[in-house]
Order: sequence, then C-alpha cells, then structure tokens
Amino acid sequence: MRHLHVVTDDPPAKRRRGRAPGLSLSQEESRHLRVAILGLVKMRYASLVAFARALGVDPGILSYRRRRLSPGLAVAVWRLTGVPVEVLLSGRLAVVPATLDAPPPRTSA
Repeated sequence: MRHLHVVTDDPPAKRRRGRAPGLSLSQEESRHLRVAILGLVKMRYASLVAFARALGVDPGILSYRRRRLSPGLAVAVWRLTGVPVEVLLSGRLAVVPATLDAPPPRTSA
C-alpha cells in the first residue's frame, strides 16, 4: 500500500505553547474562586493545607497569588463541597448544601 504526501514550499505552522485562552479562567474568575476557597476553608476546614489535602492537590497551588487558577480546580472544589461552579466563579453568595459533613467545631481547652 502506498501513501501520498502533500509537499509544499511553505514552512510548517508554529505551534503555540501554553494553555489556550478559551480554556483558562480570567483574572476575575480566578480571584472569585480564590475568595470562595478561602471562605470554605474558614467555614469547614482547619487550614488551607487540610483543604488542599481533601482536594488532593499541593497546598502551594491554592496559596500562590500571581498564578491564575485552573478550571479543573473549580470542578474539584465543586465535587468536594457541592457549591456550583457558576457560583464559585461569579463571586455571588449562595446557599451551601447542608448534606456535607462539617468538621467538629474547635474548642479551646
């Protein structure tokens, strides 16, 4: 079996490196997601490290401010907490489902 190849004088197109802009969060969405994460940490988890452990990610991903967060992180937070992705990215307040087990309240000894 023979294969035909198209040969042109044009140089091959350069490939872009990095993420496609359509698949990344905007700066505003990333900021809203970061604020939502910090709010969830204050309400349900003892620390950012404990929240990162529950998500299964490195804590440095959540605490590094200059980097935009990924849409995959928003989906992971939704799966863990039940807060819709639209709410996490929009910055709106929402009622969080009460079916989640909250950690026991901290008591001072």
